[in-house]
Amino acid sequence: MFAPRHREGLSQCSFDLRIGPGVELQQEWRDNASPYLTGPSFVISGGVLRVADKTLPLPQDQWIHFEIKAGLGEQSAGTWDMTVQVPGEPAHRFTALPHQAGWKSLDWLGFISNAEGPAVFHLDNVNIHNRPPDGKTNGF
Repeated sequence: MFAPRHREGLSQCSFDLRIGPGVELQQEWRDNASPYLTGPSFVISGGVLRVADKTLPLPQDQWIHFEIKAGLGEQSAGTWDMTVQVPGEPAHRFTALPHQAGWKSLDWLGFISNAEGPAVFHLDNVNIHNRPPDGKTNGF
C-alpha cells in the first residue's frame, strides 16, 4: 500500500509483477473520500488480467511489466491508460478505460490479494510519480 497524495496533473505507476498458481490479485487507485472513489483498477484471476470489459491471459512465473497513467484534478478526463508488456509479445495497450465518476485524486494505491488458498506473487520495481501542470515531477 502506498499513499502518494497526488491531487493534479498526470500520475503514473509502473511495476513488474510475477504471478504464480492460485493468484487472485486486485490493483486499485483510490481517493480519500468516505466512501472512497476508485480510479484505475484491474483484477488478475485464474491467470487472466481483467480490466473494464477486456481480458488478457498472463503467463505464470515470468516478469510482466505494467505502466498505468491517469489525469488528476482538472486534468482528469474520466479515463486512464495501461500498457502491459508480457515477455516475447508486443506491448498490450489499453486506452481510455473508464474509472469511477468523480475520482480525481490518488491518495491510496494498493495491491490486494483475494486468494482463499496458497498463492504467491512477486512485485518489484514499483515507481509512482506525478507530473503536475507546471511540468515538475514529484514521486518516490
